[in-house]
Amino acid sequence: MKQSNIRVIAGTAKGARLYCLEGEKIRPALARVKKSIFDIIRIYVPEAVTADLFAGTGSIGIEALSRGAKSCVFVENDHECSQVIRKNLDKLRLENASIISNANAFSFAALATRNKWAFDLIFINPPYRHLDAPAERESFLKMLEGITADNILNPDGLIVVEHGTGQLDDTEFHGLVLSDRRDYDDTQVSFYARKQPAEIRNT
Repeated sequence: MKQSNIRVIAGTAKGARLYCLEGEKIRPALARVKKSIFDIIRIYVPEAVTADLFAGTGSIGIEALSRGAKSCVFVENDHECSQVIRKNLDKLRLENASIISNANAFSFAALATRNKWAFDLIFINPPYRHLDAPAERESFLKMLEGITADNILNPDGLIVVEHGTGQLDDTEFHGLVLSDRRDYDDTQVSFYARKQPAEIRNT
């Protein structure tokens, strides 16, 4: 474990450097991608109940907490990565607003249902290879279906997915609608909201 060049961009922990693992085990969000995400969703963050799936260092969830989110559940199945998240939260004194779940993010819907959790913002940053492998892609889509079917995403909430270019199309699926998409070289960020009933959308 070492201190990295990954920094909190804004908020109460602005400028703080985060710990990360040695080597290439994790793929932290690029600073410009993270900044763009939070510029786009800035009105959603204050007091939001958030989740950071495939959390890695916890960089995205920590950024949300620094900017005023009420709480964050970090879901990361790698034990060493979970320890890094804990060390970062302790360093920034954010542990009281956080839960670390050493679980497979694909089982997030079941985990949230069991704990009766509901979220305003859900950040999903899977290894890009997951969306290219048929079995893991299917698990990803089932996870989204579970999130919407079990009302884990609050009615006005957002799901923010970082993925490789072209890995997700524009199709509405599982009760979600693509509300925005941004391109950053070989990375795309897709923003999904709950699909509103027609009588609401057309008023």
